[in-house]
Amino acid sequence: MVQEFDVLVLGGGYAGLLAALRLGKRLAGKPFRVGLVDRNPYHTLVTELHRVAAGTASPTAVRIPFAKILKDKPVSFVRAEVHALDLRERRVDTSAGALHYKILLVALGGEAETYGIPGVAEHALSATALAPARLFRYRLEHNLARYAYTQDDAFRTVVIGGAGFTGVELAGELAFRAPDFREAFDLPDTEGGLRIFVAEATDRALPPFPEELGRYAARRLAERGVRFLFGSPFREVREEGVLLGDGTFLPARTVAWCGGVRAPEVLRRAGFPIQNGRIPVGNDLRVPGFEDVFAVGDVAFFVDEDLGPLPPTAQTAIQMGPQAAENAAALLTGGSVQPLRAKNRGAVATLGPQDAVGCLYGRYRIYGRLAFWTKRAIEMRYLAILRREAGWYTP
Repeated sequence: MVQEFDVLVLGGGYAGLLAALRLGKRLAGKPFRVGLVDRNPYHTLVTELHRVAAGTASPTAVRIPFAKILKDKPVSFVRAEVHALDLRERRVDTSAGALHYKILLVALGGEAETYGIPGVAEHALSATALAPARLFRYRLEHNLARYAYTQDDAFRTVVIGGAGFTGVELAGELAFRAPDFREAFDLPDTEGGLRIFVAEATDRALPPFPEELGRYAARRLAERGVRFLFGSPFREVREEGVLLGDGTFLPARTVAWCGGVRAPEVLRRAGFPIQNGRIPVGNDLRVPGFEDVFAVGDVAFFVDEDLGPLPPTAQTAIQMGPQAAENAAALLTGGSVQPLRAKNRGAVATLGPQDAVGCLYGRYRIYGRLAFWTKRAIEMRYLAILRREAGWYTP
């Protein structure tokens, strides 16, 4: 079965969903068809996946059904896996059949960047999507249950690769749950029951932040039993544990990989240019050499004239999606495309409930409960944007 779309959006994450909703509004009442493709029937709040992995949030709490969001919207949802793209023929081959387009918005999100480290793909789990985050939680609890039979410390040990946002936030949630794990699985009182290591290739935590914020995060988590191993990149991941760059072997049956993201393999096979693991885009978010293709969100590598390279974060995606939609609508209706005018609103990393660290607008540094509630406000702001774009209420 072949379906035809004027604009086809691949991926219903932060950037893709907001782009589809904006297109639906801009092209409403016009003879254009907008399609949104995603493998899942729901939108995932990716910034909350570390909580799912640690078990402090239910999987159902971080997903919103597309049927609810797109109800009565002029956007056709196609639940499908993307298998291949033919950019010359303007065709996307999916598990639901071939989809043809006039304009394509690529927002498939990133996959774990393993840097070719042996064993990462086979033995470590990431928090880039709901499925691996959920599996991490089940694997952790399964291994903790096995500790009672084996008394092998490897089954109560977690090693996290990477002390960036996801790694630090996951460590914080695990440290918060450590007393519950000790009680539920009869873990020893020594070392807090659950042993948590964070191995980081650089010399500090949260490299994107000012150094003092990284020191604060490392100190607060160390107080809760998290052990940081700086200057210790993964060399290899095995079923029995992790081999670090200096030859140290950490016996561990639960390993998380939080070392960054890259464009999915299906996009690499399609012939997209790749820079720093992602698809480079111009200031109008189009892919150079492909005037009818936009890339947004984690798959896109965008360099702002003032801010420099934008990080693959939700804040970046939320700005990219609507602008790409405006430009795609302009191409269809004879208008002019406009550059993305990115704003650095900053970011906040949680360290467990009631604690966080952040840097706002590039200069305001916040800590503790203030930072934690600021993070919650940022999350509520996104939901407000989503409600506005979906037309659930009029602000």
